[in-house]
Amino acid sequence: ATVGFLVDNSNSMRASRERVIAAAVAFAQHSHPQDEIFALTFNESVQDAWRPQRVSEMNPAMFASAMSSAIVARGMTAIYDGIIAGLERLSQARHTRQVLIVVSDGDDNASKATREATLKAVRDSDATVYTIALDDPLIRDGNPKLMRQLAHATGGESYRPRRIADMSD
Repeated sequence: ATVGFLVDNSNSMRASRERVIAAAVAFAQHSHPQDEIFALTFNESVQDAWRPQRVSEMNPAMFASAMSSAIVARGMTAIYDGIIAGLERLSQARHTRQVLIVVSDGDDNASKATREATLKAVRDSDATVYTIALDDPLIRDGNPKLMRQLAHATGGESYRPRRIADMSD
Protein backbone atom coordinates (compact mmCIF):
# COMPACT_ATOMS: atom_id res chain seq x y z
CA ALA A 1 0.00 0.00 0.00
CA THR A 2 0.92 3.63 -0.24
CA VAL A 3 0.20 5.33 3.06
CA GLY A 4 0.11 9.07 3.53
CA PHE A 5 0.23 10.67 6.94
CA LEU A 6 -1.51 14.02 7.04
CA VAL A 7 -0.69 15.67 10.34
CA ASP A 8 -2.24 18.83 11.74
CA ASN A 9 0.62 21.21 12.46
CA SER A 10 -1.44 24.03 13.94
CA ASN A 11 -1.23 25.49 17.42
CA SER A 12 -4.09 23.26 18.64
CA MET A 13 -1.83 20.20 18.30
CA ARG A 14 0.95 21.46 20.57
CA ALA A 15 0.06 19.14 23.49
CA SER A 16 -0.15 16.11 21.17
CA ARG A 17 3.04 16.70 19.17
CA GLU A 18 5.39 14.15 20.75
CA ARG A 19 2.81 11.34 20.80
CA VAL A 20 1.84 11.97 17.18
CA ILE A 21 5.49 11.68 16.12
CA ALA A 22 5.99 8.50 18.16
CA ALA A 23 2.83 6.92 16.75
CA ALA A 24 3.80 7.73 13.14
CA VAL A 25 7.24 6.19 13.62
CA ALA A 26 5.76 3.08 15.29
CA PHE A 27 3.25 2.71 12.44
CA ALA A 28 6.04 2.91 9.84
CA GLN A 29 8.17 0.36 11.71
CA HIS A 30 5.28 -2.13 11.74
CA SER A 31 4.34 -1.66 8.09
CA HIS A 32 5.05 -4.10 5.28
CA PRO A 33 8.58 -3.61 3.85
CA GLN A 34 7.16 -2.86 0.37
CA ASP A 35 4.68 -0.25 1.62
CA GLU A 36 5.39 3.28 0.54
CA ILE A 37 5.01 6.03 3.15
CA PHE A 38 4.94 9.79 2.91
CA ALA A 39 3.99 12.54 5.35
CA LEU A 40 2.51 16.00 4.93
CA THR A 41 1.82 18.57 7.62
CA PHE A 42 -0.62 21.45 7.48
CA ASN A 43 -1.32 24.64 9.33
CA GLU A 44 -2.04 27.68 7.10
CA SER A 45 -0.18 25.85 4.34
CA VAL A 46 0.66 22.26 3.42
CA GLN A 47 4.28 21.15 3.73
CA ASP A 48 6.22 18.01 2.85
CA ALA A 49 7.49 16.28 5.97
CA TRP A 50 8.67 13.03 4.34
CA ARG A 51 8.86 12.27 0.64
CA PRO A 52 7.42 8.91 -0.53
CA GLN A 53 9.75 6.06 0.36
CA ARG A 54 9.45 2.29 0.76
CA VAL A 55 9.51 1.09 4.34
CA SER A 56 12.40 -1.28 3.56
CA GLU A 57 14.49 1.74 2.53
CA MET A 58 13.53 3.96 5.47
CA ASN A 59 15.77 4.82 8.36
CA PRO A 60 13.41 5.05 11.40
CA ALA A 61 15.66 7.58 13.16
CA MET A 62 15.70 9.82 10.09
CA PHE A 63 11.91 9.50 9.76
CA ALA A 64 11.48 10.46 13.44
CA SER A 65 13.86 13.40 13.01
CA ALA A 66 12.06 14.61 9.88
CA MET A 67 8.69 14.39 11.62
CA SER A 68 10.03 16.18 14.68
CA SER A 69 11.43 18.99 12.54
CA ALA A 70 8.26 19.30 10.47
CA ILE A 71 5.71 19.28 13.29
CA VAL A 72 6.15 22.59 15.04
CA ALA A 73 2.52 23.11 16.16
CA ARG A 74 1.87 26.74 15.38
CA GLY A 75 -0.54 28.79 13.35
CA MET A 76 -4.04 28.22 12.05
CA THR A 77 -5.60 25.10 10.49
CA ALA A 78 -6.20 24.38 6.78
CA ILE A 79 -7.39 20.76 7.01
CA TYR A 80 -9.40 20.90 3.77
CA ASP A 81 -6.34 22.08 1.82
CA GLY A 82 -4.27 19.37 3.54
CA ILE A 83 -6.69 16.60 2.61
CA ILE A 84 -6.80 17.67 -1.02
CA ALA A 85 -2.98 17.80 -1.14
CA GLY A 86 -2.79 14.34 0.44
CA LEU A 87 -5.21 12.92 -2.13
CA GLU A 88 -3.23 14.55 -4.96
CA ARG A 89 -0.04 12.93 -3.65
CA LEU A 90 -1.82 9.56 -3.45
CA SER A 91 -2.94 9.89 -7.07
CA GLN A 92 0.77 9.60 -7.98
CA ALA A 93 1.34 6.63 -5.67
CA ARG A 94 3.40 3.60 -6.51
CA HIS A 95 0.71 1.20 -5.23
CA THR A 96 -2.96 0.93 -6.14
CA ARG A 97 -4.02 0.41 -2.52
CA GLN A 98 -3.98 3.93 -1.10
CA VAL A 99 -4.49 5.04 2.48
CA LEU A 100 -4.61 8.53 3.97
CA ILE A 101 -4.27 8.78 7.76
CA VAL A 102 -5.47 12.17 8.97
CA VAL A 103 -4.38 13.25 12.47
CA SER A 104 -6.17 16.42 13.59
CA ASP A 105 -8.85 17.90 15.77
CA GLY A 106 -10.88 18.38 12.58
CA ASP A 107 -11.25 22.14 12.85
CA ASP A 108 -10.60 24.36 9.84
CA ASN A 109 -10.07 28.10 9.97
CA ALA A 110 -7.64 28.76 7.09
CA SER A 111 -8.40 26.64 3.98
CA LYS A 112 -8.96 27.94 0.49
CA ALA A 113 -10.88 24.73 -0.32
CA THR A 114 -14.41 24.27 0.98
CA ARG A 115 -15.78 21.45 3.08
CA GLU A 116 -18.05 20.37 0.22
CA ALA A 117 -15.21 20.28 -2.32
CA THR A 118 -13.07 18.31 0.12
CA LEU A 119 -15.76 15.72 0.82
CA LYS A 120 -16.34 15.35 -2.93
CA ALA A 121 -12.61 14.84 -3.53
CA VAL A 122 -12.52 12.20 -0.78
CA ARG A 123 -15.51 10.34 -2.25
CA ASP A 124 -14.07 10.54 -5.78
CA SER A 125 -10.63 9.26 -4.79
CA ASP A 126 -9.38 5.69 -4.68
CA ALA A 127 -8.04 6.24 -1.16
CA THR A 128 -9.32 4.84 2.09
CA VAL A 129 -9.24 7.53 4.77
CA TYR A 130 -8.59 6.79 8.42
CA THR A 131 -8.87 9.60 10.92
CA ILE A 132 -7.53 10.11 14.40
CA ALA A 133 -9.46 12.91 16.07
CA LEU A 134 -7.37 14.52 18.78
CA ASP A 135 -9.60 17.08 20.39
CA ASP A 136 -9.30 18.92 23.66
CA PRO A 137 -12.64 18.80 25.50
CA LEU A 138 -11.71 21.99 27.38
CA ILE A 139 -11.17 24.02 24.20
CA ARG A 140 -14.01 22.48 22.14
CA ASP A 141 -12.66 23.83 18.84
CA GLY A 142 -12.39 20.44 17.15
CA ASN A 143 -14.77 18.88 14.67
CA PRO A 144 -14.94 15.11 15.30
CA LYS A 145 -18.04 14.90 13.08
CA LEU A 146 -15.95 15.96 10.06
CA MET A 147 -13.33 13.38 10.97
CA ARG A 148 -16.00 10.63 11.04
CA GLN A 149 -17.47 11.84 7.74
CA LEU A 150 -14.10 11.72 6.01
CA ALA A 151 -13.42 8.15 7.11
CA HIS A 152 -16.90 6.75 6.54
CA ALA A 153 -17.12 8.26 3.03
CA THR A 154 -14.33 5.85 1.96
CA GLY A 155 -15.04 2.80 4.10
CA GLY A 156 -12.29 3.79 6.53
CA GLU A 157 -12.43 4.12 10.29
CA SER A 158 -12.42 7.07 12.61
CA TYR A 159 -10.68 6.90 15.96
CA ARG A 160 -11.05 9.33 18.83
CA PRO A 161 -8.65 8.36 21.60
CA ARG A 162 -9.88 9.59 24.97
CA ARG A 163 -6.32 10.24 26.12
CA ILE A 164 -3.30 11.22 24.07
CA ALA A 165 -1.51 8.25 25.64
CA ASP A 166 -3.91 6.00 23.68
CA MET A 167 -2.72 7.43 20.35
CA SER A 168 -0.32 4.59 19.50
CA ASP A 169 -2.98 1.95 20.08
